[in-house]
Amino acid sequence: MQKNSKNIYKEIEDFFLAEPDAGQKAWDIIHDFYNLILTEMEKKGIRQVDLAKKLNISPAAVSKLLNKTPNISLKKMVELADSVGLDLVITSVRKDMYNTKPKSMMVAEDKAKYGKE
Repeated sequence: MQKNSKNIYKEIEDFFLAEPDAGQKAWDIIHDFYNLILTEMEKKGIRQVDLAKKLNISPAAVSKLLNKTPNISLKKMVELADSVGLDLVITSVRKDMYNTKPKSMMVAEDKAKYGKE
């Protein structure tokens, strides 16, 4: 039996309004982090080979790190951020503080902004 459009709309709405689980939240944070790292690399002309030298790992390891679905450690995230000139700051927000669906937040600021480098 085919579903009518109201039922399909309701299912889609429920999907997007559902509270994300821990895995989805973690993936969002990692995705945002990699987007930030790749944007900084492009903006500053940093190649994967340059990043490999800064991190003291092989270019293949950098490629794997940036192109696969990683299970990255917080330490490795900090090392990556440092290597492109960013400070990684992770904050938490109480879920009951907002009327909208809460989202984990990750902010990275240019080190130059704080007189570092």
